[in-house]
Amino acid sequence: MRKHIRLPAVLLTALLVTTTFGSGVYAEEEAPSAEATETDQVIVTFKEDAASELDDLDVVEAAAVKEEEAVAVKVPEGETADEYAEELEERTDIESVEPDHLIHLTAEPNSTQYGYYQYHHQSIENESAWAKTKGSDVTVAVLDEGFDLKHRNLAGRIVSPYSTVTDSSKGLSVDAHGTHVAGIIGSSIDEEHSVAGVAPETAIMPIDVFEGELAYTSDVVEGIYQAVEAGADIINMSLGNYSYNSHFDAAVQYAHQQGLVLVASAGNEASTLAYYPSAYDHVISVGSTDSTDFLSAFSNRGSDIDLVAPGSEIISTLPNNGFGGMSGTSMAAPMVTGVAALVWANEPALTNDEVVDRLLDTAKDLGRPGKDALYGNGLVNSKQALHIKELLPPAVYDISEQSTQISGYLPFELESGQIIVRNQAGTVITSDDGYSGYAQFQLALPPQAAGTKLYVSVRDSYGNESEEAEISVLSGTVPMISVTSTITNFSTRIIGSATAAAQVEVKAGAKTIGTAAADAKGKYEVKIPKQPAGTILSITAADSKGNRSRTIEVLTAVGDYSDLKLKHWALDEIMYLADGRIIGGYPDGSFQPEKKTTRAEAAKMLALALELPLKDAASGYRDVSGKHWAKNYIAAVSKAGLFNGNPDGTFEPDDMLTRAEMAKVISIAYGLEASKADHFKDVKPKHWAKGYISGLFEQGITTGYAGGTFHPEEPTTRAEYSVFLARALDKGFR
Repeated sequence: MRKHIRLPAVLLTALLVTTTFGSGVYAEEEAPSAEATETDQVIVTFKEDAASELDDLDVVEAAAVKEEEAVAVKVPEGETADEYAEELEERTDIESVEPDHLIHLTAEPNSTQYGYYQYHHQSIENESAWAKTKGSDVTVAVLDEGFDLKHRNLAGRIVSPYSTVTDSSKGLSVDAHGTHVAGIIGSSIDEEHSVAGVAPETAIMPIDVFEGELAYTSDVVEGIYQAVEAGADIINMSLGNYSYNSHFDAAVQYAHQQGLVLVASAGNEASTLAYYPSAYDHVISVGSTDSTDFLSAFSNRGSDIDLVAPGSEIISTLPNNGFGGMSGTSMAAPMVTGVAALVWANEPALTNDEVVDRLLDTAKDLGRPGKDALYGNGLVNSKQALHIKELLPPAVYDISEQSTQISGYLPFELESGQIIVRNQAGTVITSDDGYSGYAQFQLALPPQAAGTKLYVSVRDSYGNESEEAEISVLSGTVPMISVTSTITNFSTRIIGSATAAAQVEVKAGAKTIGTAAADAKGKYEVKIPKQPAGTILSITAADSKGNRSRTIEVLTAVGDYSDLKLKHWALDEIMYLADGRIIGGYPDGSFQPEKKTTRAEAAKMLALALELPLKDAASGYRDVSGKHWAKNYIAAVSKAGLFNGNPDGTFEPDDMLTRAEMAKVISIAYGLEASKADHFKDVKPKHWAKGYISGLFEQGITTGYAGGTFHPEEPTTRAEYSVFLARALDKGFR
């Protein structure tokens, strides 16, 4: 059959599927073997607006795509492709002619050395993701070399099959490679053979672009347009070669513009050369790792590598309801494709670029820190890509049968969370969202009978929900008590909430070490001497009638920071703020006291110190996006009038906070009176912050540096900011 076609321009060369089968058997492409089979087609591009005579050309059937007029043409018997190209280029209506090159599939099956063990699910922490999603409502187009559409693990996943070789939805070839790749992505969970796809409920759109072990570029390009037209969300291409072609590139960019994610294998020759389509913009280039997370010996490398995934000795589906192993970057690419499907199924509102960014940003860093030539951004990770994590339960204050609200706080970092309150039947009786980490929460609550058990949890924006905090509703005569501060061997106070005006008592064993009365709002702060780590403290509250609360027992924790010496000049102030969860250390156990404080960090600490209401809200600044970690803190301090942005509408959250700026925000926050007096010789009378700086000196909050200087334009260190803030909070530090 002959058919006139439209292509973006000259079609690309044929493509080699980048796979190997069996242990130690890898596809070793060499340039001579790639050209060993003489192509029997050329690609003819006609001049624009030229009247073309096709009757004398043996035009090959192909698909209708966009832009320039082009056809794939068979070479007459007895001529070579190069000879025929020279002959056609003499025509006045032809713009260009190129051989339509062929590349072989040089892989041999050998699955006898594989055990039925899919180690890759553990390597990329895939099973953790299945508790959230298995990839439903996402469709992946697999451009490959034939599929067993009747395989029991794939039959329920197949949608819109198509062959670009026959231009038909019927008669797809049945081959191992495409069946194997499709199974890696979307095989249903098979308990008998311990086989499952990365996204076992994702729909598979098989598009057969190979004819035997060879593929014409025209068929692959057509496959991309077919995938877009048929409604695919993701395209997987476990194939490629080392030749750039603008028309293949155009098809890729078209698919990206239509909102698809594209994933391709990086190649199997341990080469650093650009390998296409994985080297095109907007295609995730995937290298291969083994079961120990080391780069597979065959895997290509270089600056184009975006991610790696398991590709050595991968068990998946094979024709005739079989299962077996293959190796290659062809196996690694569908791993990434499957994780992309999980992310999109879990968060369908994401754009294709946001899905890609999520995969890159959450990959497990391997090799040198940051992106490198071997592992790219790292090993794809399903658990991290779906932001799966265990949340601590919220700290909930006591409530009584007379309470009309329930309150508490979130004792950990959280961008935005929803508080959920359930009764014993599991029914949600109240909920509210928009709460940030370390924020207080307060929800209206229908009256509850004494003895009723309530269960309070928090759910983050990614769908992770904490374990439930169980509380019992107290009778109206029992005082309420809770502890909100961290208690360590450096603590000199205990902070919490109790029934208004109740007397709070703290004991170490049988000895009372501190007492204080709760204020009208129920907040208390008990001063205590430092206690050795391991000491158990008992905290109770009693009302004016002698009714006593339940007893809270707290174990005194070790509060050391690895880089903060016991004689550090700011140690007491730092630990004071740490007790109140106003400041904390870093994941490696350090505090980094000399690290410069950013404006965003300062906003957070001030918001927590002042207990400003934290709700999920727009920051009001064009350089503080909705995803910025400090957005809610910045919004809170700005609303309170403590921080001002710039005239151009920016906040500059990552800029360093100067000592002059620190003086201003602390003076305003704590209502400290400004002074016109001169105290520092480097703070001139006309300096914009002179009144704030002089006021802090007179209040005993700053003494400046030796020699009577203040260094107003220098950045504020974490230790300095801690001292200023602690002295503003507690006159005992002045």
